[in-house]
Amino acid sequence: MERKEVMNVVYSSDDNYVQHAVTSIVSLAQNNKNFKTINIYLIENKYRKTKSSRKFDRKIRAIIFRMD
Repeated sequence: MERKEVMNVVYSSDDNYVQHAVTSIVSLAQNNKNFKTINIYLIENKYRKTKSSRKFDRKIRAIIFRMD
């Protein structure tokens, strides 16, 4: 199978959706091993550290914003 170079994915989440976003991120990593790099950007209102990114050797960049 040909190894593709880069996939960029953006998620936006809050407390009500984060469990679904994490499930989707795990599925993305499991089913796209043919990509050398997957850049995952998670836009949310608080920082959460996930072990899933280490398990699949992927980096997740959290973009934190506040709606004050």
